[in-house]
Amino acid sequence: TYTNNKCSIKIDEKEFSSNMTSCFVSNSKYIGGHFKVAPRASIKDGLLDVVIGNNSGSFKSLKRIIKMKTGRYIDDEKILYLQGRRIFIKSRSENNVNITIDREQLGILPAYLTVIPHSLKIRS
Repeated sequence: TYTNNKCSIKIDEKEFSSNMTSCFVSNSKYIGGHFKVAPRASIKDGLLDVVIGNNSGSFKSLKRIIKMKTGRYIDDEKILYLQGRRIFIKSRSENNVNITIDREQLGILPAYLTVIPHSLKIRS
């Protein structure tokens, strides 16, 4: 059975806790091609969009992930949608919480994420 991860999250100066089922951090609307996880995101605003599936069981989590694919989850009380410039996430449980970037396991929490303006040249 799946157990949610107890995590502390700091977004800019706001701190809170979550029984996290999933967490996506993005600076664009789509991840993985057609997965519209962050419908309010813009690569031009200097913000990271944080989408947290909060306190869900495994079957309910699957239903929410299907909603997330289309970006139609904003009214779901179990999904938090936040924006900020600096994101810090750490686990408060004994479990190691994996960090995955583009389907590659990068490490485990804690993680600090921020936007570095103008660090990539993007052609349109």
